[in-house]
This record gives sequence, C-alpha cells and structure tokens, in this order.
Amino acid sequence: METPICTICIDNIEDHQLPYKLSCGHIFHFTCFKKYVLHKTQTFFTDCPNCKQLNTHFEYPFPDDYYKSVKALCNSQAGKVRCVCKTKSGKMCKKKSHLLNYGMCHIHNKDILPKEKYEPLCKFAYHLLHFDQRTWTTKVFLLDVAKKLIIKFDDIKNLEDIYRYLFIYIADAKKRGITNYYKERGILYSYYDLDIPPKEWIDFCVEKRVLF
Repeated sequence: METPICTICIDNIEDHQLPYKLSCGHIFHFTCFKKYVLHKTQTFFTDCPNCKQLNTHFEYPFPDDYYKSVKALCNSQAGKVRCVCKTKSGKMCKKKSHLLNYGMCHIHNKDILPKEKYEPLCKFAYHLLHFDQRTWTTKVFLLDVAKKLIIKFDDIKNLEDIYRYLFIYIADAKKRGITNYYKERGILYSYYDLDIPPKEWIDFCVEKRVLF
C-alpha cells in the first residue's frame, strides 16, 4: 500500500505519526493540519488545503484519551522541556514542565490539572476550535480560565458545567453594565478569584499561535 503524503509539509505520513482525515477524504499529519487551522481560520471547519472543500468532519485525535487529545492540540514541546523557572540558587530548574502550566513544573506552579479531569477541558478546547468568532488571544484566556475553574470547583464534570460558570459570569457582567465581558479579562479572573496567567505565556501563545 502506498504511503500517503501530507501536502502541507510535503512529507510521508508514517505509521507512527498521527494522521487527520478531512470530510473530503484528504489526509494530513494532525500537527500540520492543526498549524494550518491555527494560522488560517482557527476552526477545524475550514477549507481543505488541497481541494478547497469545506471540512465538516471532526474527531478527537485520541478518542479514548482526553489528556492525549489536549496534548496533541498543544505545542509539541509542551510537557517535554525543562521548567522555565530558576531555583533559589539561581540555576535553571531541572524538572519537566507540565501541560498547560505556562512552561513551569509542578513545584513552581501547583495548579496542575489531574489527568482524570481532562475530559471537560478537552471538549472545551476543541469546542473553541469549532467556530471562529473569538480571537486567538481570547481562546487562550478562555482555555486557561476553564482549566482553573475545573481545578477549583469539584462540581465541574462536563462541558456544560464549564459553560454554566461562564454564563453566570456573563449574566452578572451584563447586569453591571459590562459589555466587553470577554475582553475585560481581569474582571473574569477576579470574579472567580483566579490568578491571571503570566504575560510571557500569553504573548508566546498568541505570537506562535500555539498552546503550551
């Protein structure tokens, strides 16, 4: 059987690599199509790079593993490289960074989402990529807020629960006359007493169109 070629990177799609098949039938590396999506339309429902047909197909890259599916959406180095922080002696930390933890290890930032709680976050992350009505900056902030809400509130078990907390905030923001309720990010974080993420992490994600 002939090895398929990803026409985005013009390289073979090997057996050990994660493929992604569009509704038109064309297949690409998942990482290549993800980058194409994030830099072009920020939605998986985008035109095929080959035939320009609208892709109407979506599935998680790892249907049985929500943690891996979130990891596949993130920068390829997320969770692999060393922590970006320094020790008290001024040396670079030798511990590994954690997924969606701003490049930090579990010591320098303890807000680690347990793997068993990745299902609602995974569904929320990919739901953000089902439509293009938010800027990438807003999507990065919303994903960070969702992670923190799941950590803080034990009653968040699914996607609907995340939106319930966001809709409560929106309703109260409108009541107080706040119209840019997503752009007023400091208000959103303070509403649920959440820590605002490091500016360096936000700037990196926005500039590179990645999650880390």
